[in-house]
Amino acid sequence: MPTYLLAFVVSDFAYNTTTTSTGLPYGVVARQQTIANSKYALDKGPQVLEFFEIYFQIPYAEAKMDMVATLDFSGAMENWGLILYGEDVMLYDPAVNSLEDKQWVMRFIAHETAHQWFGNLVTMGWWSHIWLNEGFAEFLEYYGTDFVSDNYHWSNNSQRSLMGYYPGCQDS
Repeated sequence: MPTYLLAFVVSDFAYNTTTTSTGLPYGVVARQQTIANSKYALDKGPQVLEFFEIYFQIPYAEAKMDMVATLDFSGAMENWGLILYGEDVMLYDPAVNSLEDKQWVMRFIAHETAHQWFGNLVTMGWWSHIWLNEGFAEFLEYYGTDFVSDNYHWSNNSQRSLMGYYPGCQDS
């Protein structure tokens, strides 16, 4: 395992857990006052992990998966078996957040979960190739989001978006 993927968390945060259909323990960790907003992540996280196991035809390599929402963290980090997120990209409160926020959370979860295969299981030889990890995770986040979400059609949107950037890719 590359050393940059090692992480551990020591906190007084709350913890909710479930299991995947194959029995893999899957948990979410957040501050006590925000743990209720982790329900969406706890529902969708295991689903997207199972999707990628089927998609890649390679089982998830670790004995558990935890996602941790932290207050002062920007973005997310795909540590092996312990994904760290900023609260704004993992927690969702339907009374406060918009549908766009919900989609944003799902994309982050799918992106970081895809890294468990591209970036963690298969790691680039040097930092000059990190774009491979990020490129595959970016591409695959749309498929993971489509699989577990309610008619977002992200993969179609991503293709249209790419066609706007690269018009030469369009059929004549």
